[in-house]
Amino acid sequence: MRKLVGVVTVLLLVAGCSAGTGDAGFVDRVKGSVRTPAGGDYGSLVQVGRDVCASKDTAAETIQAWADAGFRPNEAKAIVTAAVETLCPDRKPWLKGS
Repeated sequence: MRKLVGVVTVLLLVAGCSAGTGDAGFVDRVKGSVRTPAGGDYGSLVQVGRDVCASKDTAAETIQAWADAGFRPNEAKAIVTAAVETLCPDRKPWLKGS
């Protein structure tokens, strides 16, 4: 019984970790931080997140670019942070300059 409880706990932890990354994790992170997109489809923001991950600019420049594109400054920062933390976590050190 003890072994079963341990296995179930590990599975729940793994499931929780994987739910916080990728497209679904990104959408979950930005939902409370940005205005609802037209039609209510937050999934459309995933491409924005992918563009953030592909950016060659600094994090601050990327945030400014998205603010210039029509997002509020706090929304742009939330999108960039969520993208890095869920879609391209290997770029976390890149956020230090934002």
